[in-house]
Amino acid sequence: MKKLFVSMLAVAALVSCSKEQTVVMPEGELIGFNSFVENATRADKAADPSYNATTFTSFNVWGTVGGVAIYTGDVVTKGNDNIWKCAGNKQYWIDGASYEFAAVAGVDTQKVVPGTDKLPSTVTVDASTANVDLLYAEKVVRTGGEGDNTVDFNFKHLLSKVKFTVKNNSTTADGYSFMVDEIKVKGAKTGTITLANKTWSNKGDADVYDVADITVAVGDASEECASELLLIPGEFEVTYKVVIRCKGTDIATHTSTVNTVTLVGGNAYNLVIGVEVGDEITFTAEQTDWDYDINDDNKVDANDNIQLQ
Repeated sequence: MKKLFVSMLAVAALVSCSKEQTVVMPEGELIGFNSFVENATRADKAADPSYNATTFTSFNVWGTVGGVAIYTGDVVTKGNDNIWKCAGNKQYWIDGASYEFAAVAGVDTQKVVPGTDKLPSTVTVDASTANVDLLYAEKVVRTGGEGDNTVDFNFKHLLSKVKFTVKNNSTTADGYSFMVDEIKVKGAKTGTITLANKTWSNKGDADVYDVADITVAVGDASEECASELLLIPGEFEVTYKVVIRCKGTDIATHTSTVNTVTLVGGNAYNLVIGVEVGDEITFTAEQTDWDYDINDDNKVDANDNIQLQ
């Protein structure tokens, strides 16, 4: 994914006094926002619950000027004209003043704890539904009046994204199909991330995510799960069963071993399950020759004939 940019534009209002009359310069532009996120073309069948150019429509911003908080998780939304605005809190640039900004998307602001700099420090995450993305834009430091009037936020994913693909290694096996069921992903569903170093703590006890069955039809090369999972990074255990069918009838079930996978934040994983039938059934054939034998017990001997009367 390309960088997700947010621009904040402002001009400070200047005030001077002369003969007890206040003269105010014309007020500059209110803070506005401009955002871009790449909407990559996907051939995947699994639904992707993470943010893209269509679904990313708001985020929360924190900011200070001279150490004074001017944004405290305020909502920034994208309008129909693709202009991003913080409608409830209008702020401006002041020449020479020191600004700091940071932003988070995908979490209730009550779960965000600011640090001494009044910017997000930790976020407590509940990923029990596995379908809520979490983005974070690190601190940006600016001085009013220096450079252009934009602040660029580079949003990054904090969770790990997982999907399952079942690969059929027996596409030429006529009449054979597969179903992978009881797919279970076991790991922590809650935790707290320290944003400065992206470390997780206070993780909940390991719990199980149940993934919907994946059916592979006769001759089908591969199938994906219905939806990808957004999980708290860390160690997970993955188990599943493979049901082998012949002409629509279940004939065998194989249970996997416990697979341990370690997920890193900001990474997407494709967990591939290979299914196949065994070796092709073949035959050997040997023809036994006739036994000609007659002995004293009146059995046929190869060197003798039976004389008919």
